[in-house]
Amino acid sequence: MKKEYDFSRGARGAIVPLPASKTRVTIGLDTDILDWFRNQVDETSGGNYQSLINQSLRDIVESQPRAARENAASRNPGRVAPKWLVVRVGAPHPRHTER
Repeated sequence: MKKEYDFSRGARGAIVPLPASKTRVTIGLDTDILDWFRNQVDETSGGNYQSLINQSLRDIVESQPRAARENAASRNPGRVAPKWLVVRVGAPHPRHTER
């Protein structure tokens, strides 16, 4: 370990830039859900829990009918979650129930 470090040429931000196909987001996840994904990575060959979450979401999206995906993509250019993407675990949220 050095006595002093020179940070005069240091830069803020991510060390490794994201590929053009990725968008950096901050979301709040339930601790037990995040722990489950981290444990899945630990119990298998390793890897990245964020990639596992991304792949899980991709599997859900790709399991939807193609016409619904294309229609939602044209109406929601990457900003708002499409209405057809509803994942229900347990009881539905009151906002998602029919009135």
